[in-house]
Amino acid sequence: MARSHKSPSLSIPLDRITPRSLNCNELDDETFNMLVEDIRANGLRYSVLVRKIGPDSYELVDGEHRWRAAKQLGWKEIEAQVADMSGEEADIANFKLNSERGQLNPIKVATLFDKEREKGLSQGKIGKKYGLTQQRVSQYLEILTFPEGIRHLLTSRLVEFSMEHARRIVGTLDDPRLQAQMAERVVEEGLSVRETDVAMKELLEGRLKQEYWAKRTAELLEIMYFSTHSGTWKSEHCWHRGEDGYCREWSWSEEPTYWRERLPWLEIREADGKWYWKASPKTCALCDSYTVEGGEVERSLLSSLYFACVENGELKKNNCSYYVGELCRYWNWTSKAALLFVPGEPAVEPDGKWRIDPDPMYCATCPAYEARATVRSVRGSLGGEP
Repeated sequence: MARSHKSPSLSIPLDRITPRSLNCNELDDETFNMLVEDIRANGLRYSVLVRKIGPDSYELVDGEHRWRAAKQLGWKEIEAQVADMSGEEADIANFKLNSERGQLNPIKVATLFDKEREKGLSQGKIGKKYGLTQQRVSQYLEILTFPEGIRHLLTSRLVEFSMEHARRIVGTLDDPRLQAQMAERVVEEGLSVRETDVAMKELLEGRLKQEYWAKRTAELLEIMYFSTHSGTWKSEHCWHRGEDGYCREWSWSEEPTYWRERLPWLEIREADGKWYWKASPKTCALCDSYTVEGGEVERSLLSSLYFACVENGELKKNNCSYYVGELCRYWNWTSKAALLFVPGEPAVEPDGKWRIDPDPMYCATCPAYEARATVRSVRGSLGGEP
């Protein structure tokens, strides 16, 4: 359109020409400096294209960087062709000329199309106006929703990062940090679009594994705290716990005097000809028939935890801050006789107090458990203690 209304070239003072508010092309500093040096050495190869907007004033249609280079070189005039066209025709001409040279700036094009949309044009009409499909127009407009870092890469001529790279990354990864990480890989490793798809698939698979193990770690810490820290979690959520709070898994046909004598804190009662004990943190911590209510935790995880922590208490014993030098520094007795009621081999401390290297089962029921700093830090990163 613009070519059919152009006049012969003439010299126009640079100060009578103003650039367009929106140019579909933009050069980075390095490329622009190369253009300046080329014009300095060889002169202007192609005249700029302008349209008349006043008696002695013109607006650039094409050639803004040549005009800026001429100003930087100190020129007073520049060779130009004057085209008789409207502002709307100038938009189309600027787009098509830069498109023919392969110098379209995706962000500038997206901004141009967004302004057309604000005028009430549909994507289909915008495409028809600029010689593009509706899908292509939609892809350009989509750029405006991309993170700033992705948009910056699209405008750089120094890296191989295409609009298709950007669309795939933003469409596949929802985490801005992962998007930036993948874009950096594309630039550094020169990944093709297909290679980028493969890399993102591997990244997502690795992320899913990390999330899976993070979830299991969180569950493990939660159960370790609630279930083995005197069995509170188990006593509240076991299927075998009746509405009255008494355990229906363990029962006796006659009063269990053996347990009454050895566990004076135990609450036992008779109902329907059987004797039951009340579910409590201590009793539940020792129970190997625990079944989680509602299936909140994987049975395999619960089983492995029970084996490592509840059945023998090794997890607590090895991670308790009071377990130092193979002795428990929390519990102590002034009389050796007290050790008869405590599992484990007795030991004598220089201060005259009796301490033990506790049996894992003893640790499993200990209410004084305190995780070592490393365990506490992990628990803290998961949102603090329950």
